[in-house]
Amino acid sequence: MSDSVVYLVSIGVNPRDTGPMATYYPYFLGMGVGTMIKSLVDNLVSLRLPEKILARMFEKRAYTLVYDLEETVKPNVDCLMSFAIRKEALASVIAQYPQILGLPLKAFST
Repeated sequence: MSDSVVYLVSIGVNPRDTGPMATYYPYFLGMGVGTMIKSLVDNLVSLRLPEKILARMFEKRAYTLVYDLEETVKPNVDCLMSFAIRKEALASVIAQYPQILGLPLKAFST
């Protein structure tokens, strides 16, 4: 089994959901756990998103795993905060609309 699958199962992703995830987004199977997936998870957990919520988010929207942390996720989090979204509400916004982490928000902030 891929290290990325093992790690995702360890944070709460249902093992039965890893097959469909790999079918639709096989790219995550080759991603480095320590350099990419764990960094993304740690960053999102630091925003007060529980691992249980992240696991459900990855099961339903596996494409969020391939968002680049430095190029996309962190700048988008900064943009959301610049739009006056409080840090306390940020986790709720991301949990409800995880695709917001991959949108080109910089275009809206100018």
